[in-house]
Amino acid sequence: MVEICLTFLNSPSVRDLPTTLVSPPAPVFFVEYASCYWGAHARKGLSPRAESLALRHLGDYDKRVSSMLLLIDERDWCWHISEEGWSDAVEGSTALHGAAYLVIVPIICSLLEKGEWDVNSTDAGGNTPFLWAARKGHEDAVRMLLAQLGVDPDRAEGEGRTPLFWVAHQGHEGVVKQLLERVDVNSDTTDLAGETALSQAVKHGHHAIIKLLSERKILIPLSGCDKSTTLSPPKPPDPGQRHFKRIRRF
Repeated sequence: MVEICLTFLNSPSVRDLPTTLVSPPAPVFFVEYASCYWGAHARKGLSPRAESLALRHLGDYDKRVSSMLLLIDERDWCWHISEEGWSDAVEGSTALHGAAYLVIVPIICSLLEKGEWDVNSTDAGGNTPFLWAARKGHEDAVRMLLAQLGVDPDRAEGEGRTPLFWVAHQGHEGVVKQLLERVDVNSDTTDLAGETALSQAVKHGHHAIIKLLSERKILIPLSGCDKSTTLSPPKPPDPGQRHFKRIRRF
């Protein structure tokens, strides 16, 4: 099935469609399914021909209507983007971004071996390929990208959210462990709203991640406050600072 999808997506009638197209015309109605699900089929297994087709498809990923249709389908992360802005959302996306977003490990490996794409390049939202792989919670893809010379595992996207922020938010404990093993990952980083990885883990009840992050002795900026309170070691409450709250260690 992956070969069928990719052969179709690489055909001239689809390849030349503009990224501004929100609803595919009737003659190419299959483009929506192929765009959104070829990655799922590829993760089940890739033949040499399918891999070749995938690399061809990803070669100009930011110019493919399929990349835009995929973002629309997975709008859990881009809910704030208007339909008119979706085409802009794929600008800057490289083949490595596409493979990492879809977490197709053999393709990521092939692209890294080619060495033609900057592992720290950013798309329109400021996301690196590593951030996408981490955000998807795929431990093997994260491990592979972390092994690359010069990779920046702490680079934040446009809203100031680092890979650690996102995986703490989503509860990917295995990826959190990998990131916390790195000395170049700052667990204290705040996003534009003043939130940290730990505050996200607390909000969403990811207890194992709260424990991992607490052991880093990081600070949690609390919503509406201009100061922080440490988690470890705990301190006696200050009567004059009632707007702070202590997070129980798990």
